[in-house]
Amino acid sequence: MIEISDDFTARGLTVRLGCVEAAVAVGPGGADLEAALDAAAEALPARLAGTPIAELPAVAATRRAYRALGKDPARYRPAAEALMRRVKQGKGLYRVNNVVDVNNLISLRTGFSIGTYDLERVRPPLLFRRAGEGETYAGIGRGPLNLEGLPVFADAAGGARRYRQYHRIACAEGPPVESADPFAGEIQAAQAGVEFDLGAVSAQKSDGRID
Repeated sequence: MIEISDDFTARGLTVRLGCVEAAVAVGPGGADLEAALDAAAEALPARLAGTPIAELPAVAATRRAYRALGKDPARYRPAAEALMRRVKQGKGLYRVNNVVDVNNLISLRTGFSIGTYDLERVRPPLLFRRAGEGETYAGIGRGPLNLEGLPVFADAAGGARRYRQYHRIACAEGPPVESADPFAGEIQAAQAGVEFDLGAVSAQKSDGRID
């Protein structure tokens, strides 16, 4: 169970939080995922049809939330926006592993920023809140990053930003486990996406598989 802090309603923000929990064999993405990523990247210019990325509904809502929380979205871009900008600039997509690549695919298709975390390393209870002064996290390959004003998932051992993997609870690659389900295997992972808009606050969770 993830509790949503009053930090958001106090600033006039509405949050809808969607979570998917699955057993995952972390490894290479495979040909089908590669093809889906390439197709999503190629389709992006037509989807934009001249609309600035920052004005896409999901991205614009996230940028408004950042401002309300005290963070400049032009300096700290939402992850989905940064990903789309990279693709639009012709820089292509990094391939990391099946979990991260699925996150990127969802972000490209929807404009929502997605985070995936290894449940074996998460320490309940979980709280979705605004990060306070002096809070940082150890980004993978980037060192300490300033979190103040950003929405974070915080567990009993510390905070983890929702859309970039945090080294303590990142999904590590491991040997696959034989299964008829390509997403079943080595770890239990939770994937979370956050939507900001203008209605009443709600939280929803569903169990299932990302298709």
